[in-house]
Amino acid sequence: MPNWAFGEVDVTGTKAAVTAFSERFIFKEEPRTTPGKRIFGRSFHDESRRHVQSAINAEFRDRAADEEGTVQLSVSFAWSANSCLISRYPTVDPTGCISLSDACKEDQVSVHIHTFLFDEGAEEEILCSPDGQMDHDVFDMVQAKCPCCGEVQSISTVLDMDEAYCEECGHQGLEATTEEDE
Repeated sequence: MPNWAFGEVDVTGTKAAVTAFSERFIFKEEPRTTPGKRIFGRSFHDESRRHVQSAINAEFRDRAADEEGTVQLSVSFAWSANSCLISRYPTVDPTGCISLSDACKEDQVSVHIHTFLFDEGAEEEILCSPDGQMDHDVFDMVQAKCPCCGEVQSISTVLDMDEAYCEECGHQGLEATTEEDE
């Protein structure tokens, strides 16, 4: 059973390009994928096909066909975005799976991905341009302690400590840990 990375994928391009790119993720309902289209291995939309298409339609409602926009997709990756989009699945199954770099070139989109790997206490940041140039970084999540129950947990670097909730007791507002807390 894989650990999961959860995150947001911001896709920028024309409506046709964003739609083509969004179809590379697997939908949980049928049809799961677009026939004949190479997909991102083990990368699943968290929303229905209808919801994703509605978000795309809303973003491009008043735009010309050649005008660009950005749509945010909620996606879950088995293990990590890196293994699904870069290092593992595109090399294990190159006829069925496509790499992020090749998909950005083929669909002419730029992509920003930020994922959370809670089981590993890490986050991923991936940027890819329409010419396939990519930057990938992995960094540790912040360790935080609940002032009420003392529970230590990992939280995202993008989350404000005052707004974070303790997973144990539900208290809002966590504190950064110190070496003696660990």
